[in-house]
Amino acid sequence: MAFRATQAISDLFTLRDIKHRIDDSNKKYNRVLVTFPGDEACGIEVAFFSSDNELNDVSIRVDNLTNLRVPEDRQLSVLEELNRLNNKYRYVKFCLRENRTVSVVCDLGSETSDAKLGVICHEILVRFRNIIDESIMSIADAIVNG
Repeated sequence: MAFRATQAISDLFTLRDIKHRIDDSNKKYNRVLVTFPGDEACGIEVAFFSSDNELNDVSIRVDNLTNLRVPEDRQLSVLEELNRLNNKYRYVKFCLRENRTVSVVCDLGSETSDAKLGVICHEILVRFRNIIDESIMSIADAIVNG
């Protein structure tokens, strides 16, 4: 069964004709999954995680943004690029994970109202798409060329 926040996000995405699917196979959390087209970042999957039926505690994630593991000798240049991007964009955070993949994250406040949750998640989706489209080539360049 989908958590309340998951259902609110799905309802708004359905209303706005945004193709998505709900994954509620894990008892600890639900995900609303959206794959968006983009100029540079075509096929990126954005996951809206909800882990509580009482709070609108939503985390938005893109895991393994470039579908590449960062070689050890390129980690410093990738971290420098991610820091540059983190200073440029205030709505998302770029991270180099322990498994040497790049992720993009954003967390909503748990006090987000039911009435506004879907609209806010839609806005975050649009921002994610634009920011990732603008950023992915510079990240890939840091991975490939250092």
